[in-house]
Amino acid sequence: MPPAMRHRVAIVAVSVDPHGDTAGRVAAFVRQHQLTGAASYLIGSPSKLGAVWEAWKVGSQKDTSNPGLVNHSALIYGVSASGKLTTIYAANFEPSQIIHDVPPLLGS
Repeated sequence: MPPAMRHRVAIVAVSVDPHGDTAGRVAAFVRQHQLTGAASYLIGSPSKLGAVWEAWKVGSQKDTSNPGLVNHSALIYGVSASGKLTTIYAANFEPSQIIHDVPPLLGS
Protein backbone atom coordinates (compact mmCIF):
# COMPACT_ATOMS: atom_id res chain seq x y z
CA MET A 1 0.00 0.00 0.00
CA PRO A 2 1.38 3.44 -0.84
CA PRO A 3 2.75 5.24 2.24
CA ALA A 4 0.38 8.18 1.65
CA MET A 5 -2.58 5.85 2.21
CA ARG A 6 -1.07 3.71 4.95
CA HIS A 7 -1.43 6.36 7.66
CA ARG A 8 -5.15 6.73 6.83
CA VAL A 9 -5.95 3.03 7.24
CA ALA A 10 -6.78 1.45 10.60
CA ILE A 11 -6.49 -2.30 11.08
CA VAL A 12 -8.44 -3.60 14.05
CA ALA A 13 -8.61 -7.25 15.15
CA VAL A 14 -11.27 -8.36 17.62
CA SER A 15 -10.64 -11.21 20.04
CA VAL A 16 -12.99 -14.18 19.84
CA ASP A 17 -11.41 -15.79 22.91
CA PRO A 18 -11.67 -13.41 25.89
CA HIS A 19 -10.14 -15.96 28.28
CA GLY A 20 -7.27 -17.08 26.05
CA ASP A 21 -6.39 -13.77 24.41
CA THR A 22 -4.40 -12.22 27.21
CA ALA A 23 -2.38 -9.04 26.73
CA GLY A 24 0.82 -11.11 26.59
CA ARG A 25 -0.50 -13.58 24.03
CA VAL A 26 -1.89 -10.81 21.85
CA ALA A 27 1.41 -8.91 22.00
CA ALA A 28 3.24 -12.07 20.90
CA PHE A 29 0.74 -12.62 18.04
CA VAL A 30 1.13 -9.03 16.87
CA ARG A 31 4.94 -9.34 16.91
CA GLN A 32 4.89 -12.75 15.19
CA HIS A 33 2.73 -11.42 12.35
CA GLN A 34 4.73 -8.19 12.06
CA LEU A 35 1.74 -6.03 12.94
CA THR A 36 3.40 -3.96 15.66
CA GLY A 37 2.31 -0.36 15.11
CA ALA A 38 0.16 -1.38 12.15
CA ALA A 39 -2.84 -2.92 13.90
CA SER A 40 -4.88 -2.68 17.07
CA TYR A 41 -6.19 -5.83 18.77
CA LEU A 42 -9.31 -5.47 20.89
CA ILE A 43 -9.38 -7.71 23.96
CA GLY A 44 -11.63 -7.63 27.01
CA SER A 45 -14.18 -9.41 29.12
CA PRO A 46 -16.83 -11.65 27.54
CA SER A 47 -19.51 -9.02 28.22
CA LYS A 48 -17.50 -6.19 26.65
CA LEU A 49 -16.49 -8.26 23.62
CA GLY A 50 -20.03 -9.64 23.34
CA ALA A 51 -21.31 -6.16 22.53
CA VAL A 52 -18.73 -5.85 19.75
CA TRP A 53 -19.52 -9.34 18.46
CA GLU A 54 -23.21 -8.52 18.31
CA ALA A 55 -22.67 -5.19 16.57
CA TRP A 56 -20.36 -6.69 13.93
CA LYS A 57 -22.02 -10.14 13.66
CA VAL A 58 -18.95 -12.00 14.95
CA GLY A 59 -19.59 -15.63 15.86
CA SER A 60 -17.66 -17.06 18.81
CA GLN A 61 -18.37 -20.27 20.69
CA LYS A 62 -16.28 -22.69 22.76
CA ASP A 63 -15.63 -25.98 20.98
CA THR A 64 -17.59 -28.61 22.93
CA SER A 65 -15.20 -31.41 21.96
CA ASN A 66 -12.07 -29.40 22.90
CA PRO A 67 -12.59 -26.66 25.50
CA GLY A 68 -9.22 -25.13 24.63
CA LEU A 69 -10.47 -24.20 21.17
CA VAL A 70 -12.93 -21.53 20.05
CA ASN A 71 -15.06 -21.87 16.93
CA HIS A 72 -15.51 -18.47 15.33
CA SER A 73 -16.26 -16.55 12.19
CA ALA A 74 -13.27 -15.28 10.25
CA LEU A 75 -14.54 -12.41 8.16
CA ILE A 76 -12.66 -9.23 7.40
CA TYR A 77 -14.70 -6.07 7.00
CA GLY A 78 -13.81 -3.07 4.88
CA VAL A 79 -15.28 -0.03 6.58
CA SER A 80 -15.25 3.33 4.84
CA ALA A 81 -13.89 6.54 6.31
CA SER A 82 -17.49 7.52 7.12
CA GLY A 83 -18.04 4.28 9.07
CA LYS A 84 -20.09 2.46 6.45
CA LEU A 85 -19.57 -1.30 6.05
CA THR A 86 -18.54 -1.46 2.41
CA THR A 87 -16.89 -4.83 1.76
CA ILE A 88 -16.58 -8.23 3.40
CA TYR A 89 -13.67 -10.56 2.73
CA ALA A 90 -13.62 -14.29 3.44
CA ALA A 91 -10.83 -15.82 5.51
CA ASN A 92 -9.05 -17.00 2.35
CA PHE A 93 -8.79 -13.46 0.92
CA GLU A 94 -5.84 -12.24 -1.12
CA PRO A 95 -4.17 -9.10 0.26
CA SER A 96 -4.38 -7.59 -3.24
CA GLN A 97 -8.18 -7.56 -2.88
CA ILE A 98 -8.00 -5.28 0.13
CA ILE A 99 -5.29 -3.07 -1.38
CA HIS A 100 -7.49 -2.68 -4.46
CA ASP A 101 -10.40 -1.52 -2.28
CA VAL A 102 -8.50 0.95 -0.07
CA PRO A 103 -8.81 4.03 -2.33
CA PRO A 104 -12.62 3.76 -2.61
CA LEU A 105 -12.89 3.06 1.14
CA LEU A 106 -10.89 6.19 1.94
CA GLY A 107 -12.95 8.26 -0.45
CA SER A 108 -16.39 7.32 0.88
